[in-house]
Amino acid sequence: MRILGIDPGSIRTGFATISIQKNSIELISCGTILLDDDKPLAQRLVQLDQDLKLIIGKTKPEQLAIESLFFAKNAQSALKLGHARGVILRRAAEHSLEIFEYTPAHIKSVVGGSGRAKKDQLARLLRFYLKLPKNYEFPSEDASDALAIAFAHAQTETKVKTGEPKPSKAVKQKNDRSSFWQTSL
Repeated sequence: MRILGIDPGSIRTGFATISIQKNSIELISCGTILLDDDKPLAQRLVQLDQDLKLIIGKTKPEQLAIESLFFAKNAQSALKLGHARGVILRRAAEHSLEIFEYTPAHIKSVVGGSGRAKKDQLARLLRFYLKLPKNYEFPSEDASDALAIAFAHAQTETKVKTGEPKPSKAVKQKNDRSSFWQTSL
């Protein structure tokens, strides 16, 4: 199974795809989608959508794990983040990916053992867990965060060594169309 982890942003969006085999997790790719801050938000969102389409097409994930919204001090930033998340969720739904959302505290707790773990600590642990070289440099902090999200999902949803499902703490969104809308003129 392949999982795409996304650390959403309206300027920088981290992504990481992992593959779960019988008893291991392998990093397939990770990086950062950099959007032009000088362009209007709408144009950045179009570019984000196009880049995600390419990433999903190349890495072929079956599931998307994304950081859930959290309270932000800056309302403008929170709104822009919400727009980016909407584009990401729409693109994932279009590709029929199962969608899972996790709080930052849950991700830090699963990867680092504490909901207050620091980002550099998480990056070191991810290198260890995935057997990456000690000198491996993540393309960006956003890419490392996206990998932490994907890894936390893998640990939350499966027992990698046995393949047995674990109870989910995630918010799972189904992509079936159990309802529809109508218009009348």
